[in-house]
Amino acid sequence: GAAATYDVFYKKLTKGSGASWTVESAQTVLDGITPATSCATANNGSYSYAVIEVEGATRLWLATRCFDGTNYQISVYYSDGFTASPTWTQSIANLETPVTDNNTHWPMIVRFGSKIGVIYPILVGTNNIRWRYRADTDSLTSWVAETTITSNGAAWSNMSGSAVGDSAGNIYLSVGVGTSIDFIYFNGSTWSTVSRPFNGTGTNGTSVVSVATDGTNVWILTNAATGLSSALSGQRKLVYKKGVPPFTASDFDATATNLVSYHGTF
Repeated sequence: GAAATYDVFYKKLTKGSGASWTVESAQTVLDGITPATSCATANNGSYSYAVIEVEGATRLWLATRCFDGTNYQISVYYSDGFTASPTWTQSIANLETPVTDNNTHWPMIVRFGSKIGVIYPILVGTNNIRWRYRADTDSLTSWVAETTITSNGAAWSNMSGSAVGDSAGNIYLSVGVGTSIDFIYFNGSTWSTVSRPFNGTGTNGTSVVSVATDGTNVWILTNAATGLSSALSGQRKLVYKKGVPPFTASDFDATATNLVSYHGTF
């Protein structure tokens, strides 16, 4: 942000047998400065909200919000491999038009089929969710022009959103909107209309939103306070709803299920 020096770190973890993991030393990918001066050149901005995705067996992609001393934007970098300390190269300095508003430009990165996409909220008159993507066969600096996913005012508060893709090229996107949660589906060519699986009943959508898929159905995880005593600190439990195609609001469970059954005994 504007008042702090934030860096981006990368650490490789390798799965061994059983429950064993090899954890490598952290690598500084981007070394932020104060005052920030530029996002066009690495290590001259202040960075936050970094996300990472894998491109097959080839490289990693990293998207981060960058503050250049005046404006916020989303910068994207790629690695030269999967080592513990790869070389990172900037793909694009800003995916969208930089703005002074610090309440937007939180990136999510998603792998869908043989493509990589970056999804983000942006304030232009009304709140919009927009995205850009690229195919594996494209130039490493090439991105399809920005388009709007939805402009119905469904903007993130406190970076509450989750996206997951599948091998068929579909994307499942869930975003927190106040105390509700919206869902949007990309079928490989177009985005669906917005549905609202969680409509504010005891749900704090701005805190936790996560979506998972098996390639057909989806599950949306969030936190809720329904049935909990107001005397409890935080008043939170984890709940989920399952959704089936075509993912209208009525295609999701009518009642959320507690992730941990005993959470309902308070």
